[in-house]
Amino acid sequence: MFMKDFVARIYGNKIRCCVTLIVLLLPVLDIVIYCCNLIRSGGSTIAPAYGTFLASNTTDHLVQIILLWFLPLYTLVITGEGPLEDRHRGYHRALMGRMGRNAYYTENIKCSFVFVFFLVSIALLINLGLVSILCHGGKYIPIEMDDSPENLLYNLSNAHPFLANLGFIFVTAFLAGLISTVGTALALVTADRKIVYTVTFFLWFVPTSTNSSLLLVMQPFTEYDFETLLPIFLIVTAGYLILIRVLCFWKIRVSALE
Repeated sequence: MFMKDFVARIYGNKIRCCVTLIVLLLPVLDIVIYCCNLIRSGGSTIAPAYGTFLASNTTDHLVQIILLWFLPLYTLVITGEGPLEDRHRGYHRALMGRMGRNAYYTENIKCSFVFVFFLVSIALLINLGLVSILCHGGKYIPIEMDDSPENLLYNLSNAHPFLANLGFIFVTAFLAGLISTVGTALALVTADRKIVYTVTFFLWFVPTSTNSSLLLVMQPFTEYDFETLLPIFLIVTAGYLILIRVLCFWKIRVSALE
């Protein structure tokens, strides 16, 4: 029931609904730009599996930067604004009275993760489907397939490119869900939008701007193997989960004393 209300509140708000559509349509825009450039300039059509949004071989990373670098800002508007509005209006007290404190916090956390996970999954799967249709029969592969014979992930990805895309899609959706949940947890702790947006973006910007960037975990067909990507994924995931747990536990304890 809470999930139904959670989704209804998103689609009942024009700004949050608009941002949801932006997240859905940016991967579509990526392949549209590529097709327009291909028609205008000619050239070989890219092989579908290598022309996906996450593969980043179509628009020089432009659309990927717009979506992935600023992902927490989108997710905060979509899922973090609900708890912020509840606190500013005092509505959170009524919800906690009806649901219980623990349920109110845990349901917001769960719904935030689930909604963004499915939103990003659907957006990237739509892109994969469109690329498969629009680039059907394309032969151009913008990488050297035999470039890293010792790289297990690289070789597995090239041997099964569509499965590789699916795997990276769900990894990306999982990380998007996590950062959305971090933002929601912060919104449950403080009603100060400046703090919530600044801290959430900082917690995303730091792991994505280092040499071992989190963005590497979201891009298939790179030269990085499991030994590089797994530690990045596990460290960031563990850090986010610990932070979410600490914030929720602390807030529940503090609320019980109010």
